[in-house]
Amino acid sequence: MDKTQKTRPDKADKPAEPSPGLGAAVRGTWQLPALGLATALLLAGVAAAVLIKPKPDYTGQLAEVARLIDREQYRQALELLNGRILPYLDAGALPKEFAPQFHLLRGRAIYLGQKEAGINLPVNHENIVAEYLDGEQAGAVLDARDTYFLGDTYIALGKLDRAKVRLEQLPESEHLRRGQLLKRMIDARMDVPAPDVVATLALLGEFLKDPELGISDKAWALARQGNLLVRQGYADEAIAKLLRSMPGMMQAGPVALGELYLLLGRAYLDRDAPIEAAKALEQAATLLPEADSRRGTAMVLLARIEADTRDGLEEARHKFAAVAEQYEDTPARLPALLGLAEVEAGLGDHEAALTAYQDLVHAMEEGRKHPDVSPAIVTRSLLDRHQDRLSSGDSGVSLRYAELAERLYPAGAAPPEVLLAIAESARAEAQGLLPTGDAASHLVDLRQLDPATRESARSHFVQAGQYFQRYAGAVIATDNDAYGRALWAAADSFDCAGDQDAAIPLFADYARGFPGDRRQPEAAFRMAQAQEARSDLETAQRVYRALLDGTYGPPGPYTDASYVPLARTLLANTAPEDDEEAENLLKSVVSGKIGGADSANYHDALVELARLHYRNKQYPDAIERLQEAVTRYPSDPDIDGLRYILADAGRLEAASIAEALRQPMPDDQKRALEETRAERLRTAQALFERVRESIRGMDPRRTDDLQRLQMRNATFYVGDCAFELGLYDEAIRRYDAAREAYPRDPASLVALVQIVNCYMAQGDLKRAATANERARRFYAGLPDDAWNDPNLPMSRADWQRWLDSLAQLAPPAGETAPDMPKKASAAAGEGQEGP
Repeated sequence: MDKTQKTRPDKADKPAEPSPGLGAAVRGTWQLPALGLATALLLAGVAAAVLIKPKPDYTGQLAEVARLIDREQYRQALELLNGRILPYLDAGALPKEFAPQFHLLRGRAIYLGQKEAGINLPVNHENIVAEYLDGEQAGAVLDARDTYFLGDTYIALGKLDRAKVRLEQLPESEHLRRGQLLKRMIDARMDVPAPDVVATLALLGEFLKDPELGISDKAWALARQGNLLVRQGYADEAIAKLLRSMPGMMQAGPVALGELYLLLGRAYLDRDAPIEAAKALEQAATLLPEADSRRGTAMVLLARIEADTRDGLEEARHKFAAVAEQYEDTPARLPALLGLAEVEAGLGDHEAALTAYQDLVHAMEEGRKHPDVSPAIVTRSLLDRHQDRLSSGDSGVSLRYAELAERLYPAGAAPPEVLLAIAESARAEAQGLLPTGDAASHLVDLRQLDPATRESARSHFVQAGQYFQRYAGAVIATDNDAYGRALWAAADSFDCAGDQDAAIPLFADYARGFPGDRRQPEAAFRMAQAQEARSDLETAQRVYRALLDGTYGPPGPYTDASYVPLARTLLANTAPEDDEEAENLLKSVVSGKIGGADSANYHDALVELARLHYRNKQYPDAIERLQEAVTRYPSDPDIDGLRYILADAGRLEAASIAEALRQPMPDDQKRALEETRAERLRTAQALFERVRESIRGMDPRRTDDLQRLQMRNATFYVGDCAFELGLYDEAIRRYDAAREAYPRDPASLVALVQIVNCYMAQGDLKRAATANERARRFYAGLPDDAWNDPNLPMSRADWQRWLDSLAQLAPPAGETAPDMPKKASAAAGEGQEGP
């Protein structure tokens, strides 16, 4: 069959969009910025204007379009097609005999216009294909020129099989166009990291069959054959073939010869022969034009040779940077940026290395390609840098390298090793922010950190958890051990971040999925802790009980560790009957039977039991347990909190003793109680002062609300202890200092009132009256809801003393003493405990 004969294109040759019947809006959107065409919004008005006029001279206008194309006036040709003829086609008014020529001319004008503008837009390629296919469907026969244009466009779209069909439609006489298409198809097949060798060799064979090939074309084919050998790992065979063939290619011209020297240098480099490689590459750089991107490739390979020696890193950096700048718009820029990034990292300048990698990744995201710079190659390079920095303790930079590797892939498609690299770096970065850097990060309270550091640590733990979880999902079917490690690391990371909702199901999966594993009891325990933190006390209790009854294996450390949290969850509910069980659990631990007195369980049980006694107003028992705790654990992270409770238990026990002393009793018993009361007050005063000074010396960013409340109340309670000891002058000094420290806090009324009471106790009514006036003014300036705070250091006894003092002091003329408001009365709890 004559290859110029009309053929009906295969349906597979048609693009999905646009369809054979192109609408005006689609046809008008030829996005060719250099030609300034923006017809999409013009067509409706043009069509309306044209259709009411007499029908145009289609024959003459199409002939004029053809002349404009021949004169390379592609903008004008398209304006004539779009403005005069396209409206009739879209309205179905164009006679059928003119449609084939319209489509061919429009496809030709777009193709040549884009070539002239030097742009390469897929939307234009799709429109070219659509026009030619619509033309064929309308009955057009593509001549050799249009067949070549369509085949070339298919190559630009990466549709090489369709380009091959168009190549076969060119007659043998069109050897120049056939040769150009074959060259483009061969280069397109080789412009991928792993070319189809069989298909490429078949095309090369067909290219070399042309009896009219010149020496330059033969040199071009030799370069591709050698390139295929090198890329398959046959560098020795490539060197031999080139050395035998190149003497016959000396007349091929400097460009063709330069490409052969470039290939020879690459082959020598692959065979670890840097001297011979450098010689060939320098010859290539001399022969190739300065603007030729292949000269940039030669310079990149020369820089690689320099980079292989420590002394050559600076020179290599200079060469890589020069190529990246000089050949910015060519494929040579990609290997130059990769080499520059690796050299900068080798020189220790990781910020510069990251900048080069970022530029490289950005270029690849934009669609830039190079056979030697695939996503896999760049990933290996980035992960090498990541591992180097991670092992050096530089987790922040390590994480940035790993995150760049993820950008090389579509969303959700990063390979498992990239996910693991991000997870490990993010976790290391989070741990590096902790006070201890301890691997047992879940034992560290993030509240110890300042807000900025705390948020950074939390976000990195969350990131680590997310990426460990993704990695676990990626390897679940291929590596069960890696899956288990990643599942655990994900659960642990979320737990460290305080994200119990994310941690609980992962710990549950681990506990279910790895029965008998040494970490199964820990997974169950951590799951229960997370449920407890989420206030799911019932579920947490079930898991703690399961640990105690052997559901998760024989007794072990996590069995022992379950006693205290089980007791804590029992105490947290409102069922009084659970308190006895909780107390028994705690006592079984502090008896030394569960883990011994040196265990962490003993510490936790001792502190929890002391708090239980304190809440139950069993102050002597609380004092005994708390004294043991502060003596045994002076470095406890919450030592100030323990000392505060111990001090407050002593203060409240002294108040209980004072109440008891009102009852008749033998003198010796009374003296003993008075001495005990005084000792309790002196100890409490010293402890309150110690707590106040300790918290005041902390970084304010690292103190929480409870610590600030304890510091405030301790400041006032120091004065209360002096008052109860009858040290009124000292008490006045302490109260004055407290008032100055908290001048606008409602708690300052405590100090003002107690100063009144001190003067009254000393019999100094004049000063008492003056102090009372200050207290009354401060009191009058406070809103009623100021007394809603249950933690104000002012008890019912304090209010009663003030009222008693008011009764003894004459009020100012015309005024009466203020009544204590109901809210204040309700807030003044009898024997009030501190927080």
